[in-house]
Formats: sequence, structure tokens, C-alpha cells
Amino acid sequence: MKAIFTLLVLITGVMVSSCQESDLSPDQRIEFQLVVFNELGERTNSLNAGEDFSIGLDLINHTKDTLYFSWSDYRRLFTQFYGREDFLLVYEMESETMNPIGKPYDLKNQPNFATINLPPTKIPPQGKREMIFGFFWSYRQENQPMDKGRYFSSFTDLVAIDGIEVSISTSIEFKID
Repeated sequence: MKAIFTLLVLITGVMVSSCQESDLSPDQRIEFQLVVFNELGERTNSLNAGEDFSIGLDLINHTKDTLYFSWSDYRRLFTQFYGREDFLLVYEMESETMNPIGKPYDLKNQPNFATINLPPTKIPPQGKREMIFGFFWSYRQENQPMDKGRYFSSFTDLVAIDGIEVSISTSIEFKID
């Protein structure tokens, strides 16, 4: 019995060690994920009524190398996402319906307002993450502090990073107490 267990451990070890980063699909190398931050900049899915928050998009690096996200990367992707109906759109979830309540940025503004001063970002390897786009809810003057309830946002798209197409399909639910 001990020999079988040892053999299974060895086989598992060989299988894990033989899995190379090149075996990962482009969708597994980097990942985009919607996130919510409270006023203190902490990731959360639970906020207090009336509390300002930011919602944004994290880029997660699953490779062994540091990724460099340049100003032109920000500009290109934000220009692609900016006009999308679902980009950072927040819905209130009521029983079986979802009512759109707004976005944290104003579509009437030019897209360069968000990317003009963004420095290049280094995204460390091994599952580390960095918010690449994010806006405080209060940034848009029309947005009112949010009441108690359950909220939702989702985003899907296809992007090219370093010539590799990456599918984005992410959502987040959060509540306000």
C-alpha cells in the first residue's frame, strides 16, 4: 500500500513539473477580473450604505515573468472598452431583475481623460494582480451614494496583448449594508 502511495505521489509530481508555462493557453497566462474597492482601497464585496467605492478591472499575471503594461497599452484598451455598454456598468439586483443604475465615468468626456497621466505598470508574476482601470463611483457627478442592496457588474470582450488574443469574461456581485 505504501509503495502504491509513493508511486502515485511520484507520478503526480512528474505531471505537475512537466506542465510548462507554454502549455498554458493565452487565456490562462493573463486574466482580467472586475473588482470593487472600498474607500480605504481594500478589495471587498461588502460596502456600507453611502460609502464611496471604486470599481475597476484587474489584470492578473499567471506567468513566471513580470508583465509591463505601458501607457499605450492603457490607451489602446481603454479606447476599446470605453464605449462598450457593459464596461463598468453597475446594476441593482432586485429579486429576478437587474436594473442598470450607472457607470463611474461619463461617456460625454473624451477617453484621454482617464489615460493621460497613467504611468507604465509592472505586474509581478505568479498570480499577482494590478488594477489597470478603476474609477470612484462619485467621480461622475450624476451618481448618488448607493443604498442598501445587492449590485452586479459584468464585462466581456476580446483583446490582443503582445499579439495574443485574450478573452475577457468577468463579473462581480457586491452588497451594500
